[in-house]
Amino acid sequence: MGNDFTKLLGDAPTAPFPRRLDLFLSGSTHWNIVWQFKKDVSNSATQDSIMNVHNKTQLTHARINYILNG
Repeated sequence: MGNDFTKLLGDAPTAPFPRRLDLFLSGSTHWNIVWQFKKDVSNSATQDSIMNVHNKTQLTHARINYILNG
């Protein structure tokens, strides 16, 4: 029975490493996904802000041209 346990988990000194590695990789994957989501949302919001300012500028420019040119 002791041999089966050793085969299942490996040597005592090295057994925690794969578990720690698995936790590290799953944690880094989680934070990478969160970071990517925040980055996409931020980029989208920035692009929306730029387009809103651009559209307002074009509208203001059109109004000024209409007033000046009658």
